[in-house]
Amino acid sequence: MSVEYHVLLIEDNPADARLLELTLNEVAKNHSSDIVFKSRWVNLLETAIQYIRQNKFHIIFLDLSLPDSDGLDSIDGLLAEAGRIPVIVLSGSMDTSLYDDVLDHGAQGYILKNELNPDRLYLLLKSTIIGF
Repeated sequence: MSVEYHVLLIEDNPADARLLELTLNEVAKNHSSDIVFKSRWVNLLETAIQYIRQNKFHIIFLDLSLPDSDGLDSIDGLLAEAGRIPVIVLSGSMDTSLYDDVLDHGAQGYILKNELNPDRLYLLLKSTIIGF
């Protein structure tokens, strides 16, 4: 019997969202045949908040640069609705000083998009999702 993890991807770039979905599938394939990731992709923070109100998610991936929200304000707006759902921030910025700011604002993780790979994502998920 497989374990399903419901994932919300908040990303305005379809290629980046697809890459994250593929990487999640690689994590499942490489680390446990019992894991299935069911993802929902949205490109606006407002849409994400609506989905959070109507659905259960185990983890949220958030891009900091969205058409309707930008920067650390995105984390604040999301966490106001997400409650205890773990949030991992995805960033295309090479500004490593954002790491501490992201965590200070309540996100549980931070990963640069150009460093996204199955092994790194697995370790991040393992440290973020209880029971993973």
